[in-house]
Amino acid sequence: MSYVPPLVIAAAGAVAPAPPSPERPGVNVWRNKRGGIVATGFTEGGVHWMHWPYLAAYRFAPGDPSITAYPAPNAPLDVLEDTYRRSVVPMALQALGYEALHASASLMPSGVVGFFAASETGKSTIAYGLSQRGFPQWGDDSLLFETAARPFHSRRLPFDIRLRPRSSAFFDANAPRDDQDAVAISALCLLTRADRPAVSPVDVRRLDPVLAFSWLLAHAHCFNPHDGTRRATMLQHYLDVTALVPVYEIEFLASLDLLPIVLDRIVAALTGVAPTPEEHLPKAPR
Repeated sequence: MSYVPPLVIAAAGAVAPAPPSPERPGVNVWRNKRGGIVATGFTEGGVHWMHWPYLAAYRFAPGDPSITAYPAPNAPLDVLEDTYRRSVVPMALQALGYEALHASASLMPSGVVGFFAASETGKSTIAYGLSQRGFPQWGDDSLLFETAARPFHSRRLPFDIRLRPRSSAFFDANAPRDDQDAVAISALCLLTRADRPAVSPVDVRRLDPVLAFSWLLAHAHCFNPHDGTRRATMLQHYLDVTALVPVYEIEFLASLDLLPIVLDRIVAALTGVAPTPEEHLPKAPR
């Protein structure tokens, strides 16, 4: 995975710049559900920084082949490395020209299928459950894709499978992995939990492109939303995605007892889907 910048630990005594105030214009702030600051990001002199309080500052920049971490005193190395893999790498690659979606993903016969949703909806459980049906898990928390190739191709990121305790207890087998690095994206799926029982425990429906676009943006990784040029490019990329890649909503009852039925329906609905060839799209009037 030569496109993934390796992690380098800064030399002893090296010091990162102090994080700016979260209120300073141009600073991006990531918060937890309680409103606490998880990390801040900013760019100075063409160099990008992500600061994680009490853990590390991570530095990356165009032309720099690596991501450099400046650990805080007594920062646990395993947490520093896990944060690099799960959170910093997708943001760094997005800042450097890729796009990244907060999603899990599975490799199906027609290509990569991504599952995006709010945290704790069931992205990892769905992707892991599909791996038990013979569809290798492609990603656990971030779906990276190239912006120049058509059809859009996902680039595989290193990941560890993380299931919540109840989901982990539900499964008892190891998930198969695939050794490919780039595969076309055949579909994207918004996962939503049904708030009450319905006729079926799962409903799969294709989203209108306008609605799909708004949902994708809501779950897109963006290192610096204050960069107008990069944000405009990102918006165009997601418009292209919704024109070329079918986007579905999968609404399901969140019960592990019903998971086999949910997986059956997903496999039946998505096994044969494929992106729209670019040459088949309507041409804009001249």
